[in-house]
Amino acid sequence: MISRTSEYAIRSLSFMASRPRGEFHLALDMARELGIPAAFLGKVLQPLVVRGLLSSQRGRGGGFRLAQPPEQITLLSIVQALDQNEHGDGCSCPSAKLPNGHCCLLHTEQQKHEQAFHGFLEHTTLAAMAQSCTFPAQPPAALPSHGSSNNAPVRLAGSFS
Repeated sequence: MISRTSEYAIRSLSFMASRPRGEFHLALDMARELGIPAAFLGKVLQPLVVRGLLSSQRGRGGGFRLAQPPEQITLLSIVQALDQNEHGDGCSCPSAKLPNGHCCLLHTEQQKHEQAFHGFLEHTTLAAMAQSCTFPAQPPAALPSHGSSNNAPVRLAGSFS
């Protein structure tokens, strides 16, 4: 229902909301901690700066931070900033529209679920997400290796996939 881009944005902004307000976070550090490809995360966060959800600062001590309190940023505002044209115009099945103007049964049911999910996104804030997710207190590099030399990314409790 939402793109991978929006999922990564929600995860990273929820992470920022779980940290002290006003702190800057490097995309590279967040990517490492959240198991998100670093090069992609930087591209994901830029449109959120343009839309006023994040602020960014270059140079030492810079990075990204929330531009608004997490209680004021909804998940819908994040998704809309990134997935503006992701959703189609309705039913695309071969029969397209039924004579009475309604979509087929499959797409009618899909629309109900999309409306419910839209309501969830509209009423859920980053503050709520930050409370519901658990993020490590320290970067994964500092976590014990448990005898493994595998450098594969660690899936975190705060991830959605």
